[in-house]
Amino acid sequence: MTESPMRMVGVMSGTSLDGVDAAVVEIRGPTQLELIGFAHRPYSRDERGAIEAVLRGAKPPHLAELH
Repeated sequence: MTESPMRMVGVMSGTSLDGVDAAVVEIRGPTQLELIGFAHRPYSRDERGAIEAVLRGAKPPHLAELH
């Protein structure tokens, strides 16, 4: 039996603090995939500052708020 293709979304924010990237791919087999779409949303200055504050050791409530 052949499995149906799957569409999946991956989201990540790297260590450069430039923004969030998302990709939609269709997986048709172990080595067969196609990029359907990609988007990048840059962080605002305030968002970047909040992330940097958490990385410097902000308290857990600040981390939860940022999340």
